[in-house]
Amino acid sequence: MDRPGYTDRAPIWQSPLHAPGPAPETIVLQGTRGDGGFDPQLAYVPKAERPEDRDHALLPLRADILPRATARPFGLDERIEIAAGATMTIDCTSGPRPAGAVLSFAGRFPERAAFDVVVDGRLEGARPAFVRRGGDASRPADLIGSYDPSSSRIFVPAGAATGDAELVLLCPAAAARVEMASVRLEPRPVADDATHGTWIWDAAGWIGCPAALLEKLHAAGLDELYLQLPLDDPAALDRWADFLRHLNDAGVRIVAVEGDPAMVLVEGRHNALARAKQLAAFRREHPGLVAGVQYDVEPYLLAAHAADPEKSWRAWAALIAELNDIFDAPVSVVVPFWMIDDSTAKAALRNVAGHVEDFVVMAYRTDHGAIEGISAPWLELAAPEPVGVRVALENGPLPVEHHRTYRRAEAGEVVLLAEPSTVELHGQMVAQGPDRKAYAFSHEVVTDPRRTTFDGDLAGLATARTRLTETLAAWPRFRGLAFHELIALSESTSHGGCDARDR
Repeated sequence: MDRPGYTDRAPIWQSPLHAPGPAPETIVLQGTRGDGGFDPQLAYVPKAERPEDRDHALLPLRADILPRATARPFGLDERIEIAAGATMTIDCTSGPRPAGAVLSFAGRFPERAAFDVVVDGRLEGARPAFVRRGGDASRPADLIGSYDPSSSRIFVPAGAATGDAELVLLCPAAAARVEMASVRLEPRPVADDATHGTWIWDAAGWIGCPAALLEKLHAAGLDELYLQLPLDDPAALDRWADFLRHLNDAGVRIVAVEGDPAMVLVEGRHNALARAKQLAAFRREHPGLVAGVQYDVEPYLLAAHAADPEKSWRAWAALIAELNDIFDAPVSVVVPFWMIDDSTAKAALRNVAGHVEDFVVMAYRTDHGAIEGISAPWLELAAPEPVGVRVALENGPLPVEHHRTYRRAEAGEVVLLAEPSTVELHGQMVAQGPDRKAYAFSHEVVTDPRRTTFDGDLAGLATARTRLTETLAAWPRFRGLAFHELIALSESTSHGGCDARDR
């Protein structure tokens, strides 16, 4: 048998790979399985191998961050002893001069959120203070937030914290023993304009019974609706106007949804701009019916994206800017949660920040902590203009995910090309070479879709909604939640989602 080597055959599949630094030892292909076998959709490097700096990770709200703390004593009298275990113990002997402990944390404090620093334990007269790194807790100018001794809480307003702030415990003049059980950052809701909405991709079945749809929206606590309007059918648009007016008069904010990955290509861009002009004309003809416009353009789904991701994202940013110029209405864009971690995509984000009002982040997870962890960096995003953030959750059925792991080898079915950083999946073994690294199959992990979708678990979704609204509202830029498939297509039946009394 001949040794595997380079092949001129086209790969079965290819995708860009965000992997700064040297070639990773492991690559994972995520996809689904059907009659034709494994269908890859995404390539990524496992989290354990990503060159992340733990000191720069964002500290989470609600969780105990004491395990991430390193404590050091201060004071000229050397009257402090610190012991770390199940609790952190700080023994203070008596003395007239200031002394205590400084806690530095492996991670960044949220700088744009409002929160309470909550110290749980026995403080025995010691006073917590939140200061800028290297600051003096006895100087008011160095303090961050205000301390409430009755609750051992320090309130930190939105925008007041610094990423590298420190927690100081000032011991009293008398001897004391401080026992710290935990340190938490509890959210202080400050966003006062959050709304919740859902997509209905085919609303034609509801046209004849807006009252029935309103009943469902109100029962679900929704005040926004994302609809794709029939822009290609002027006669249908006229019929839709009464439907939209009924919803609007009942307090439902209507957002028109447009989107196609091909919009970043030349022909697709022309079509997108033409449709935008039609939509703008409809808004002028029917003022007040459509409050905003949302674009869901995902260029990474195109095969051409893998060849030049930078060009693709530049085209995406330019398109959004052009579309925004057409409207005198707020424009929002739907984005994948991982976009903020991709350097090329993040540059495009910054370029569009001045042209959009909101990012709608597809944070498709069901674990509360995971959703909050995805959302926080977006809410903290430093951009030329303040951009709102709406967090999207999935409630529809999704296929089982298959994660196939490939490890570095002399030859394998997966190849990593250096320029640009692109993963290829081949139907035969390919040897490594000067311009490519080879990866051989190692193992496969099957992921339950309940990790990413609530899939009709309305009780679980309601619990998540309550917690997320309370937590994420600590950021003034939080605009609310968006739910996919909360009102399913099946509810809009062939008779219009209406029973006889509605028609």
